[in-house]
Amino acid sequence: MDPKLPIKVAIPDDYQNVALSVADRAPLENLSDVTVFNDHVADIGNLI
Repeated sequence: MDPKLPIKVAIPDDYQNVALSVADRAPLENLSDVTVFNDHVADIGNLI
């Protein structure tokens, strides 16, 4: 496996918790590590 994998993916502001159910992610399943954030972050400084 490529040492750069898995690719870390962040999905911000998914307050309805639907992002993972609207697309077929099967082709990327072994290539990515997905983290979904359901809360809105108003202060951009808290994202870093």
